[in-house]
Amino acid sequence: MKRLFAVVILVLYAMLWASAALAQSLPDGCGQNPAGYARYLQEKFGEKPLWSGVPEGRDGEVEEGVKLYGYVNPDTGTWTVFAVRGGVYCIAKAGRGFKPDSQGPDGGL
Repeated sequence: MKRLFAVVILVLYAMLWASAALAQSLPDGCGQNPAGYARYLQEKFGEKPLWSGVPEGRDGEVEEGVKLYGYVNPDTGTWTVFAVRGGVYCIAKAGRGFKPDSQGPDGGL
């Protein structure tokens, strides 16, 4: 249960960042080859898919036509979130320090 909670927290955090990235014009690092992204993340960072989801805007409305994917290497802690819109795949955010966290930023209120 703690692991599921940690994944949900990561998903919500990633959605916040990815939604901001999608609001701008398409960034560098975009393409139309999802298999290429997955292969690159696996070969370069050892990351594997962990989750996918559909982001919502601040008003709670689903962002039509957008899907987010999260890849993680639990051994090294690297992670990548990419967004898909209209068949175009863009890296939204990537980083280090992934770990299950059952406390969250508020200390687990």
